Amino acid sequence: MSTALFVGCGESSVTVSNLSCEYLTDPLGIDEKNPRLSWQLKSGQRGQKQTAYRVLVASSKEKLDKSTADFWDTGKVKSDQSILVAYDGRELVSRTHCFWKVMSWDKDGNPSKWSETAEWSMGLLKSEDWTAKWITNPAPKRLSYPWLRQTFDLKENIERAVIHVNTPSYYELHINGKKVSPYVLTPGISKIDKRFLVNSYDVTSYLHKGTNCIALWMGPGWHQPGTGNKYNSPILRAQLDIQLPSGLTVIGTDSDWRVHESCISQIGSWEWDEFGGEHFDAREYLQDWNQADLDDSDWLYAGEIAPPEVLHSWQGCESPRLSQAVSPKRIFQLNNGKWLIDFGRPLTGWMNLKMHDLTAGQIIHIYYADLNYNDYDQEMNIAGSSTDGFQHFNQQDTYIARGEGSESFHSRFNYHSFRYALITGLDQKPALEDASAMMIEPDIPSAGQFECSNELFNSIHETTRYTFRTQNPGLALGTGEAREKSAYGDGGVHLSGYLYNFKCDANFRKWIRDWSDNQRQDGWFGHTAPA
Repeated sequence: MSTALFVGCGESSVTVSNLSCEYLTDPLGIDEKNPRLSWQLKSGQRGQKQTAYRVLVASSKEKLDKSTADFWDTGKVKSDQSILVAYDGRELVSRTHCFWKVMSWDKDGNPSKWSETAEWSMGLLKSEDWTAKWITNPAPKRLSYPWLRQTFDLKENIERAVIHVNTPSYYELHINGKKVSPYVLTPGISKIDKRFLVNSYDVTSYLHKGTNCIALWMGPGWHQPGTGNKYNSPILRAQLDIQLPSGLTVIGTDSDWRVHESCISQIGSWEWDEFGGEHFDAREYLQDWNQADLDDSDWLYAGEIAPPEVLHSWQGCESPRLSQAVSPKRIFQLNNGKWLIDFGRPLTGWMNLKMHDLTAGQIIHIYYADLNYNDYDQEMNIAGSSTDGFQHFNQQDTYIARGEGSESFHSRFNYHSFRYALITGLDQKPALEDASAMMIEPDIPSAGQFECSNELFNSIHETTRYTFRTQNPGLALGTGEAREKSAYGDGGVHLSGYLYNFKCDANFRKWIRDWSDNQRQDGWFGHTAPA
């Protein structure tokens, strides 16, 4: 069907925008064979509506710009549907890259202009499309937080490169010394004995002709020895698909990869009142662990393991990120010499602390607390572990200094719920600008706003939004100092508030899948999901 059919019609005041696929903007690595497409209409006229639409899907932006839809052309469909229109074109196979746009007809039958181009790509849909092997640290000295890496040469310029990472453990992905994506504590939680999650990243701009390096820094996360990790180390498979002028090149994890213990070890057993934190020995940090020119000849070869007998699925929702830093309200010294940093409000996330004039081997210990019992006149019922009247549930980190002037620390593969940081081992008072708290929250946009002439109501609304943000990691991480996962009652209580304030459709879709995974054969559900 040609757009010439519509010449002569009046142009609509309606514009089409905010295109999404499976609730997300330009998602990568999806595993829905008939992905659902949505868009929004905008118009300055009251009462406007969509009476028809046309969707074009093409294999390249160049073809789409010419309205050549070699994947799918719906033609003009008389319908007001603009949410979750299921793709029904040519069969989509692994690695397919799709470009699409939409035209809408308004209540008077006038067509809009074409929307801006959106896109999505398919992941690895069949097990045989994965050539990467499952690997781990073959000789962990403790519960391992390893560095893993592989170097490789490219003799041509890169047209497109996408890497797929499949693991139940937290990781940072680096290519040629640069961290890929702004996200942290990826992947989200799943029911580990049933499903591992896959995330995909476009890394075209990170690669170059010549020698390249893929490197991952990993932490066990929820995949602990007590939850089925029999290797005492994170496990993963990662596959980099590189499209070159001469064809597809695949770089996958295997026994040729190198592995080395990092400078992090775990504090706590990752259970209630013992979620602990990280022991970071800066003397053992390797500055160039993620660089292509590092000599890794003395590193161990990775150990290949049998494929885990679980489902492997696209994560399908936004990953967590760091929000704007929160500055301390006050820093002062307790009578026992400990430093107390008060951020003035509770949050779930990390603290970044800059320290000065440290000597090599100097030990700094940090407790993270959410409640100060010293502020209350009456005797309080202490729910978890506490120190000096501060309830901390044994949330803690230890930093051992390298001894090179100013040094900074923040968590990487754990997180804390806190308002206060209680610090020992520092010889001098931190300045206000030396500390900041960074809330971790899913990368979801706002869906609505509220404002009125009553400042109290405005304040209540902002406090409610802040509470949603600081607790929303429960859908991806597990909230609070006790790592409480979301119970079925939680969803009912805050569902409407979330949906009015945030575009969290994808988050809740993942949560429904988590509940399905949590259901027993006899139909019984547990109290929380993922479990």
